[in-house]
Amino acid sequence: MPVYIHRASNGKEKMLAKMLANKSKDLPQYKGFISAVMFTDSTKGYIYIEGEDLTQIEQLTSTIRGITNKPISINPVDLDELQDILVPRPAIEGLQQGDMVEIINGPFKGARAKVTRIDSSNQEVTAEITSASMGLPLKLHADYVKKISSENS
Repeated sequence: MPVYIHRASNGKEKMLAKMLANKSKDLPQYKGFISAVMFTDSTKGYIYIEGEDLTQIEQLTSTIRGITNKPISINPVDLDELQDILVPRPAIEGLQQGDMVEIINGPFKGARAKVTRIDSSNQEVTAEITSASMGLPLKLHADYVKKISSENS
């Protein structure tokens, strides 16, 4: 079945997806319009709707405030294009020893650090804060760091 991308209120994707799914399931005039509704954390502000007829999907989405009733493109999205969204990549992927990272969560949020060790089995990174006068090694989950630059570049 074709998948269409619709804009949604930023931060309310989960609630709007539930409302859309419930309305298409419970109300007899909308029953069967939608096969699946999906949203991801990596693409905020968008909802992916799977359904056979675009006009019926537009009719259903027009009844819910917060979702645009017209899709971003009238052509359905290929599942190959959604592959990156559907299959989550580990947070540690792309990090190497010596990379400069920014800590994006926790008590050291906003600090810059240099990666000294990577533990891929636990998804943990050991990094030293560069702004500290002496090396302060921190053991952080890979989700808590964002790569700024690598040692090679």
